[in-house]
Amino acid sequence: MTVQTKNTYETKDLIISGGLNMSVSVSGFFKVIVVRVDVFDSEIIDERHFADQKEASAFCENMKSTPGITAMVISM
Repeated sequence: MTVQTKNTYETKDLIISGGLNMSVSVSGFFKVIVVRVDVFDSEIIDERHFADQKEASAFCENMKSTPGITAMVISM
């Protein structure tokens, strides 16, 4: 999965591979979404908010070290 962001003044547009587009309002925090990827059914297993990007990125990288798990940081 590839996630690209396009910043505007009031919103952040997320463009996820496969053609899904989503806009969220910018409010100044970072969200980490953790997904367990499986052949038949993937599942969001954790979703946390962080005040700064450094903490969010550290948590994200720690979660990615587990086999079958992926995570992404999204600026909100």
